[in-house]
Amino acid sequence: PVSILMLDIDHHDQVRELLGADQTQGLYRRLAEHLFTLIRAGDTLYFLDHGRFCLILPFTHEEGARVTAERIRRSIAEAQWPQVGRMTVSIGATTHISQDSPADRLRERATDALEEAGRRGHDRVWFSTDPQQVA
Repeated sequence: PVSILMLDIDHHDQVRELLGADQTQGLYRRLAEHLFTLIRAGDTLYFLDHGRFCLILPFTHEEGARVTAERIRRSIAEAQWPQVGRMTVSIGATTHISQDSPADRLRERATDALEEAGRRGHDRVWFSTDPQQVA
């Protein structure tokens, strides 16, 4: 099994406007360092752009992905971040299922789940289990 978490900084545009480009890059670095303390050695972290990160969690079933996503969300919300104080993230998650073929579809489903988390508010995790729709 493999799971993917897509993570967005909530209110990213306002954070970027408040901090400016250089300090925002520093915030991304601090967030990446923080995420590395929360994931396993075999997990992979990517910075995509505009406050979005992607985590690939090999050998992780749905329940493990849910626990990891919630741990990350809570840890970020409880931390104090330089220049911004409290910061939250929304996370979309999914796990590879037998109907998945290309990896792009798995990433697409995680992105769809992230968008659904954003529609439902901030500081939340949304998990997609259905290959045809976000649940």
